[in-house]
Amino acid sequence: MRTVNLSLTFLFLIFVACGSEEKEFMTPKPGEIVLDVNVEEYSLNGKVLGKTVPDISNNDNLLIKTLDNDLKRIRRNEIEKAKKNNLSLKEFLVKLHLDEDLSFDEFYKALATFGFSGFTSVQYVIGSNFKDAYTLFMPERNNECRQAKNAGFLRLLKNYGGRTGLSSDEVWEQRIKEKAILIECARKYIDLSLYLEDKSYTVGLNETGMTDGNKLYRFETDEEVWKFIEDIRSRRSLRDKEDRDRIMLALRKNFLLKDLVPIIRKLTDYGYKINYAIVGG
Repeated sequence: MRTVNLSLTFLFLIFVACGSEEKEFMTPKPGEIVLDVNVEEYSLNGKVLGKTVPDISNNDNLLIKTLDNDLKRIRRNEIEKAKKNNLSLKEFLVKLHLDEDLSFDEFYKALATFGFSGFTSVQYVIGSNFKDAYTLFMPERNNECRQAKNAGFLRLLKNYGGRTGLSSDEVWEQRIKEKAILIECARKYIDLSLYLEDKSYTVGLNETGMTDGNKLYRFETDEEVWKFIEDIRSRRSLRDKEDRDRIMLALRKNFLLKDLVPIIRKLTDYGYKINYAIVGG
């Protein structure tokens, strides 16, 4: 009988601890923003903003309009308050909770809306395990490497529209500068990515440090892909890369969050900070 009572007491303490962790995460304090998205509706700091399916799931726009409007209002009010009191503007702590039965589409749209509203990091929890709160740092908008990679395509578009206003010598000078940037980027970054589709995995990375060194590896099983990532983590030749602790996780919009959680946990255990990309329609 004593054993049963001890077991019940232990379970009760676990339940209380879980409840306190949820309350701590979901209760917004001053300077905090908490977005909660479930299968029925979504709310900001406890205020219901709308229905999840029509506003997010069935919306082709990347931004969640109602959320975007409220975030801009909150940021505008804080800017005015800081100016009025001659104070520096403090960065908000942004928290996001999502139901595990949602898809990656809803998750990505929430992140995109925060990013476009100027927030630089988000703490997020998927499902009911509030003990596992992960942090996402938004990619820099003015990334020099990304700009150099896209420069040729953008120049082609401008040429097509007759809007460059550059001479052939000026274009050639731009290309030389962009090539130098790309060489330096290839030397400094591994550009590790993981793409999941159905039961297969594709890992992309630059192992050589050359501008044409990007390679793709395809794996059919969990064991194969995790063994390969372990190998990448252990390579001495990659330890000095500036992004060795970063990985881009790319998924299709219908990928279920309940299936994503174990992958996030695994990559986090390896020491990776995860950014996300959405693939296809």
